[in-house]
Amino acid sequence: MPKSPRFRVYERISKEQAEYLLINKNSQETRDALSSLLDPVSTITRFALEDDSKIEEKAEIILDFHSNNFEFTQTQKFNEKKTATFLELMHALLEKCMVDWLTRDKAMELFKTYLLRHSIQRPPHSLFVFNLNEVKAITDYVQGSFLKFYAMYQYAIIPKLELELQHDQMFYAEAPGVQDVEDGQQVKPKEIPDLMEYLNEEDLQRMTTLREGEGEGEDEQQQEEAQ
Repeated sequence: MPKSPRFRVYERISKEQAEYLLINKNSQETRDALSSLLDPVSTITRFALEDDSKIEEKAEIILDFHSNNFEFTQTQKFNEKKTATFLELMHALLEKCMVDWLTRDKAMELFKTYLLRHSIQRPPHSLFVFNLNEVKAITDYVQGSFLKFYAMYQYAIIPKLELELQHDQMFYAEAPGVQDVEDGQQVKPKEIPDLMEYLNEEDLQRMTTLREGEGEGEDEQQQEEAQ
């Protein structure tokens, strides 16, 4: 990914193109020129989902954003350099905020960084483009427009990510049936061939004695209950 330029002076908009914007009185032609220079569709595709069907609608919102910014430059009577710089600065601000999903506070900090970078002559750290009065006017404008409706821009432009959970059965084997204990029958150890491998005669004799004792106890209990 190419490194973002530090300064926004004639980076996307040349001096001649800025002059064309200033002298052109046809609003639709100016809008078309802004669309060609700042390419809102390209901005949208940077963070749009593959199946986004509203790219054109979102691009129109961004184009409105650029048109409003240009109208502000006219009210301030900016020259070519200031007009181009402000439009590019706002373009970079919007794109960075939307791509990185910045909060409003972070967007405000980024805006101040961009503006300060173009308001003091201290190369290579900053360049003087806007004077103090213009910095104040720009700050008031951005706070009353882009930052004021920042949540709306995010809602309208940033794609919505919805998490859908679907339950699927992982195993389809049926558990074997279990018989009720009441349906079982008593079996002598000697009648279970699989046990013979693990039991000796002493074990079998002990188990037989225990079973006989339990049988006598059950007979006595039944007799007592009968009486």
